[in-house]
Amino acid sequence: MSGSEPPAPVDFDRLAVYYDLEHHDITDDLQPLAEFARASSGPILELACGTGRVLPALAVASQTVVGLDYSKAMLKRAQRRVAMEAAPSVIRLLRSDMRSFRLSTRFGLIVVALNSFMHLTTRSEQEQVLQAIAGHLRPEGRVIIDLFNPESTLDESSEGALLLHCLHYLPEQSAFVLHFHSVRTDRIAQLVMVDSYYDETTADGTTKRHVAPYRLRYLHRAEVELLWQRAGLQIEAVYGDYDLGPAEDGSPRLLVVARRT
Repeated sequence: MSGSEPPAPVDFDRLAVYYDLEHHDITDDLQPLAEFARASSGPILELACGTGRVLPALAVASQTVVGLDYSKAMLKRAQRRVAMEAAPSVIRLLRSDMRSFRLSTRFGLIVVALNSFMHLTTRSEQEQVLQAIAGHLRPEGRVIIDLFNPESTLDESSEGALLLHCLHYLPEQSAFVLHFHSVRTDRIAQLVMVDSYYDETTADGTTKRHVAPYRLRYLHRAEVELLWQRAGLQIEAVYGDYDLGPAEDGSPRLLVVARRT
């Protein structure tokens, strides 16, 4: 696979209907993020907030929380979640591309949760967003970016195979959904390329397939340190899990906590 192949666009509006089905039980990151929110001194921004899974946890400190995402469908679901789980007056939702956002507010904490930063599929885009983050932080503000650790996550044994990922029931469509995916890795471009197939079967036996390809650009620890430094961000800690243990080769995560320099 050539590293020069252009990245496929991600249709997050199409993915929105499935996102909560597959992420509702991911909660391990909420407690540490809530603790960082309590320690923040000022408003909080989550970039690529999606359907708002993390927003209620960030609102525990009663600071103003801004959730930013480009997908209208994701934000619509986030609005419903905020209305049910948190004080709507605390959380504000904005539609914008994190590659080009410009806000007048400066934040005490900026969060990019659960691999969302890796949807920026070129180094140039990642540097651009890091610089924008640094420019939107208060002088002592923190940024937390949650990445998977490629040293422990990448698995060549199933490269290219079509695998059953999960089975869900989708109440709003009265349908069962089989999710298959195929993963390929371009180690030159540091891209994980995922082809997701969602087969929806309704009560009358009709099956429709929705295809949602996307890519993630992963980072190794040394590149994290270089890019953050170039953006004017001083790394305080890199944790290897949500218990805030040290990042090691076998750790599942690279949870990067940094301050504006």
